Amino acid sequence: MKTSSARRPYRVLYLSLFGDLSRGGQNSILLLLNGLDRNRVEPILVVPKEGNLAERACELDIPVHVVPWTRFRTLNLVQIGRSVLALWRVLKQVKPDIIHTDSPRNSHLSAMMKGGAKLLVHLRVSTPDGLSDRFLAAESDAMIAVSEGAALRFKGYPQKIQQKIFRVPNAVHVDRFVPVDEDVRKQLRNEMNLPQDKPVVAFLASYDPVKRHDFFLELWPEVVKRVPDATLALAGKGLDEAWAKWEHHLRQQGAAESMKVLSFVDQPAQFLAASDLLVLPSSEEGFPRAAIEAAACGLPCVVSDLPGVREGIDDGTTGVAVPANDPSAWVDALVNLLEDEKKRQKMGRKAVEYVREHFSAESHADRVMAIYDQVLGVSF
Repeated sequence: MKTSSARRPYRVLYLSLFGDLSRGGQNSILLLLNGLDRNRVEPILVVPKEGNLAERACELDIPVHVVPWTRFRTLNLVQIGRSVLALWRVLKQVKPDIIHTDSPRNSHLSAMMKGGAKLLVHLRVSTPDGLSDRFLAAESDAMIAVSEGAALRFKGYPQKIQQKIFRVPNAVHVDRFVPVDEDVRKQLRNEMNLPQDKPVVAFLASYDPVKRHDFFLELWPEVVKRVPDATLALAGKGLDEAWAKWEHHLRQQGAAESMKVLSFVDQPAQFLAASDLLVLPSSEEGFPRAAIEAAACGLPCVVSDLPGVREGIDDGTTGVAVPANDPSAWVDALVNLLEDEKKRQKMGRKAVEYVREHFSAESHADRVMAIYDQVLGVSF
C-alpha cells in the first residue's frame, strides 16, 4: 500500500530496555527497524545507554535518544524521577503518534506521560507478572504477543483486554542464519572440535531451569545406547559450571564421551550450521528463537509440545513436537531422526522454506505496521 500524498508517516518512538544486541528482544527490535516502510513510519529509538543497538540504528538513519531506565522495585524515588523527567523531555521533543515499548518497566514510565500517543507493548515472555500485568492491561492500547504462549499470560482477563492482544511471531536474520555446503560445514566442525562423520545434536540455551538441561541429560544416555555415534553439543552461558554437576553421572552412564560443552558461542549461526538437528526441551518460551534460527540453517528441530515452544516448527514437516514430560517419547523422536539422514535432510529443506515464508523481517514488519494502522485508525 502506498502512502497517501496528504498523509505524513506516523512517528513511532521505540523504547528498548537494553542498549546492546546480546539479547533476543533487542535483535527483534533491530529486525523490525530494518523492515519498516519509511514511507509509513518515522522511527525514533530510545535506549538506556549507548551500545551496538544504537550504533546499528544510527546506520539506518534513525534518531537515537538515551534515557536511563530505573528499577521500580528499588523504590528509589530520585532515580524514578530522573527517568520520568528524561523521558518526558524526549516525548515533548518528538511528539510521537505511537510509543512502542519492549518491557513493563518502560511501558509504565511511558503511561505516566504519553499524552495523546497510543501505547503498544511487546510481550516477549510468557510468565505472568501479577500487578504489573494488571497495569499493562489497563494502560496499553495494544499488546503484541510473540507467541500463543506469550498471549496466554493474560488468560482469564476480560474480553476487552483479550481484544487488545495481537499475535505476531518474531523474525529471524535469514541473511545470517543460512544453510552451508558440506565443505563449510566440515570446516566449522573442525574449528569447534566436533566430529566430522557423526550426527550432531545441538542444544543452544543458557543454563536456566526453564530450558531443562537436567531433564534432557537424564534421557540422553538412552539415546546413545541406541545411536552410539550420536554427539550432543551444548552451547550457552553457564554450562561450564553445570558440567561439573553432570559429568560424574554421565560417565557412569557411559554417555560423557558423546558430549561436547562449548559454553557461550558468539556466532550461533555457525554453531547451528555445523549441526544436524536442534533440541529445545523448554518448559516455557516467550518465543522459540533458537528453533527458527536452527530451521533457517536447515536443521529439523525436536521441541516440547507446549505453547510458545512448538510455535517455531510445522510439526511433522520441519520438526517434531514431543510431549514435554515423556522421556521415552523424546528418545524415540531423536533416535528416529538420528538414524534417518534422508529424513533429516528433507525436514531441513522444508524448515528453510517455512522460516522464509513465516518469519522474515519483511512479513514481521508488515504485520506490526498493520497493527499501527488499526490502533491509529488510519489507512495506507
